[in-house]
Amino acid sequence: YVSPHVKIGRDTVLYPGTFLEGNTQIGEHCVVGPNSRIVDCTIGNHVTIQNSTLLDSAIQDFVSVGPFAYVRPGSVIGPSVKVGDFVEIKNSVVGEGTKISHLTYVGDADVGKNINFGCGTVLVNYDGKEKHRSVIEDHAFIGCNTNLVSPVRVGEGAFIAAGSTITADVPPDALVGLLPVPGAAPGSPQQPHDLQKILVAVKILTLKLYHKMPAFARKIHGKPLIFQGILADRPLGRGRGRPVSHFKCRSLISFSPRGMDRTSSARRIRRAITSTP
Repeated sequence: YVSPHVKIGRDTVLYPGTFLEGNTQIGEHCVVGPNSRIVDCTIGNHVTIQNSTLLDSAIQDFVSVGPFAYVRPGSVIGPSVKVGDFVEIKNSVVGEGTKISHLTYVGDADVGKNINFGCGTVLVNYDGKEKHRSVIEDHAFIGCNTNLVSPVRVGEGAFIAAGSTITADVPPDALVGLLPVPGAAPGSPQQPHDLQKILVAVKILTLKLYHKMPAFARKIHGKPLIFQGILADRPLGRGRGRPVSHFKCRSLISFSPRGMDRTSSARRIRRAITSTP
């Protein structure tokens, strides 16, 4: 079904089961359907939409939507964005080149360029009374099964490890993650780990240490790390670190090696830990 007010560019293909309603405008060289519904949307050129519903939103050039995606009113999807299967976007702006591949909810957010959302990411925008808005800056990496409890700001280049729940702002270039204690019962105190397990954590380029650590692991380059559920400052790198204000997790650790690539940072951490008596 195509509403009489719909405009469609040349060389655009509509597959069976497609409904185009309202004042929808579709550009050139697009592929829409099968089984898709588009209402009051502006669609750019070279866009692919499969088995999806789009309402009152703007989709720019070279975007891929679906299958089984839901773009709700007030959304702006930038060029070359991927909105994959079982993804819902509501009242959000998504920057160029960002990938939201599957099973993710992005609601009330300003999302920058070239961001990767892992499977199962949720922007928790409703506190039971009001909706809140979050900002994710360019080049951030959001790991699988991450909850971003709005309102939060994720800084440019930040890396959030899988399974994290973020309740406060993450600084630019920070690495934030959780490492559960193997075999620990839920709610039990964190236990110290041996050196080998620390080195494994460093090797995967995410500093994941625990609330109770051996004394030799509490210093890097002679500067103490603070293990109180919050890393108050980031001792690595050329510049002074900025504080991570508040995370509701005892085993959270975060640092930002600004001015260094992540590989060299890992080598420096490894040397500092292994050389400490």
